Amino acid sequence: MPSAARPPPAPWPATADGAGRIGLYGFASGQWPTLDAQAIATRGLTVSGPLGMLIRKPDAGQRNDAEQALAAAARGELTPRIHARFPLERAADAHRELEGRRSVGAIVLTG
Repeated sequence: MPSAARPPPAPWPATADGAGRIGLYGFASGQWPTLDAQAIATRGLTVSGPLGMLIRKPDAGQRNDAEQALAAAARGELTPRIHARFPLERAADAHRELEGRRSVGAIVLTG
């Protein structure tokens, strides 16, 4: 976020008040960016990013979760939620469905 010591990053002026979204993905510098919570709240912006690295379970816990999920799938206890199926030649329609955020579940391309 802008401060007296540092100019605003290039995308900052492009975010719309009340509807802007700042996405934090990848930290090539190796450091978390400094954010001004007051400026974010005042402008009504949303910040999203890779929180998985903060709330990640230890490897053993992830492995256990995966084993339980795979076992449930093998027993037929899981039902995939499929929003829509599109033939491959209608891939552009499938993409528009995703872009429009109308899907709940998977969008499957069929050959």
